[in-house]
Amino acid sequence: MKPLKMFDVFSGMGGAVEAARGLPIESIGGCEWEKNAAATYWANWGHYPFGNIWEVDPAKIEPFEILFASPDCSPYSRAGKQNGLRHPASRAVFGLEPIIAHHKPKAIVYENVCEWPEWQGGRSLALVSSAFERHGYHPLSDPRAWRKLNSAKFGAATQRKRFFGVQLRKDFDPDDLEWPDPALPMVPLSTVLQPDEEVRHLICRRKDLIPCTRKRPGPYSPVLVGYYERRYCDKMVYSAAGPAATFVRSNSGLSTTSNLYLTAPGVIRKLSITEMRRAMGYGDHYVIPMPYGIAARLLGSSLVPTVLREVFRMTLKVISKGGR
Repeated sequence: MKPLKMFDVFSGMGGAVEAARGLPIESIGGCEWEKNAAATYWANWGHYPFGNIWEVDPAKIEPFEILFASPDCSPYSRAGKQNGLRHPASRAVFGLEPIIAHHKPKAIVYENVCEWPEWQGGRSLALVSSAFERHGYHPLSDPRAWRKLNSAKFGAATQRKRFFGVQLRKDFDPDDLEWPDPALPMVPLSTVLQPDEEVRHLICRRKDLIPCTRKRPGPYSPVLVGYYERRYCDKMVYSAAGPAATFVRSNSGLSTTSNLYLTAPGVIRKLSITEMRRAMGYGDHYVIPMPYGIAARLLGSSLVPTVLREVFRMTLKVISKGGR
C-alpha cells in the first residue's frame, strides 16, 4: 500500500507521528502553539509545527489523506475546569474547518478525554460533527464512528481511558470501521521502572502514609494502597504491581499532588520522566528536552501511541477498500 500522508493538529509533543511509526503513513507536518511541545516535536521529527491554528494558511500545507486532531481536553476533563464550550480552547477545533474544506482528507481521526462525547448531552460532539459534515463527511456523533479505549488493554503500563473517533468522508462506509478491542495481559508498572538507586531524589520521605484497601475496579485498573492527608483527595499511593494511574498535566510537577508509587517494600516515590515515558509507550529513543515539571506536563497531556497506532491501522484498512 502506498503510504498515505498525514497532517496532525494540536500535535502536542508528536504522539501521533510516533503512533504512525511502522505504518504506511507519512507525516507531512503538524500544528502546535505551545512552545515546549513544539520544541519537543521538532527534536524528534526534525520539522517545526505550524503555530496558531487560526493563522494557518491551508494552501501552504502539502496535500494529505489523514487529518489527526487532539484538541485541548481541559474544557471537558475532570482534571480541568469543565466549562465546556465556554472555554476558548474548546472552540479551537473549529479552526480545522478551512483546512478540511481545502484538502478534503479521507478521514479525520480524533482523540480526547472520555467525557467529551457526553458533554452537555452530546452537544459539543454534535457541533464539531456538523461543522465538518457540510464538507462531505459522515457524522462523528454516529455510534459507529467512535469508541472509548483503555491503554492498559493495549499493553501499556498505564491506564489511560480516551475517546477516539474517525469521521470518514462520505465516499467511505462507517460500517467498515472494525474497532480494536484487545484484552492483552495487564502490564504492571514494575516492568518499566528504573532501579530505585538511580532515582533516589524522587523518594518520598514522609512517614504518615494511611494504608487503605480500596476495592480494585478491574484487572486493568491501578492498585491503590494508601494515601497522605485527606482521604482520596491528596497524594495517592499506588502499587507498581498494577498499571500506573493516568498521568495528568495539571498535577505532574515535583512539588504538586501527583501520584506516588510503592516501588519496593518501604519505598514510595514519584516516577521519573523515563518511567512515565516508557509507561505511556514512548521508547527510550524519544527525546523530551525539558526540565522535569515541563516534561511531566507534556506527557500528562499526550496520548498513548500504542492505542492510536491500532486506530490508524483500522482507518488504513477502511481507506484501502477504496471510496464509493
